[in-house]
Amino acid sequence: MVVTTTGIAFLLSSIGLAFCGIRFFGAFQRLDPSKSLSGVLLSAYYLATSTQHGILAISCFVFATNSEALYAIQVIVLFSDSLLAAFGVFLFFYILLPGYTRKPFVLIVLLFGLFVTYVGVVAHPAPILAANNTINWNNPLPLNILINLLLLISIGALLPIYLKNYFLAETKNSKKIFGGLVLLHFLGMVNVTILFLINYASLDYLRNRIFDIILMSIGLIFLTIFLLPVVTNKRLKS
Repeated sequence: MVVTTTGIAFLLSSIGLAFCGIRFFGAFQRLDPSKSLSGVLLSAYYLATSTQHGILAISCFVFATNSEALYAIQVIVLFSDSLLAAFGVFLFFYILLPGYTRKPFVLIVLLFGLFVTYVGVVAHPAPILAANNTINWNNPLPLNILINLLLLISIGALLPIYLKNYFLAETKNSKKIFGGLVLLHFLGMVNVTILFLINYASLDYLRNRIFDIILMSIGLIFLTIFLLPVVTNKRLKS
């Protein structure tokens, strides 16, 4: 077992995403049934992503020096990314454009994700533990481009939802939460682009380190938004 910065980054983001999902579920349960279902679905999206990041965190600790195990984990994660991207597109239409037909778009994204997974299997990259204690997934550029596009769909699908809610929010607290979610999703999109599109071997060291730092920051911001207020309120009540 090796304590990698990539594992720490995914662990922090996993915990932050879990609290986000839990808080979403609790907050929307107090609304009318039509809105509470949206909350349940958003909660499911974040809890699923948290589980995925948790698996990546454990893998980056336990299998840091096992290239074949990391390859297998990446294939599993790509398959889960396919489902998350399709789910994200479903949420986009369900919440923002309920009157539009969403099935063709969801199916196209799902098939694209499965294609990316297939390419990941065929390419069979050999992830390695880099000298700076980060995980280098060692993907060929065509696979990186496909993964980046899939992740941009998955992360970016919810961005318009939070942008709309930010501008419609009536309270200062709601604006902070939705503004924070806009920032987090934007940072996520920038981060995966840095990881998968900067494909110069001479920049691997810096690229992987930047990805880990931004991912840690995302996890900490999630915790600040969704856990800190709960802890603070409990202390004030006590």
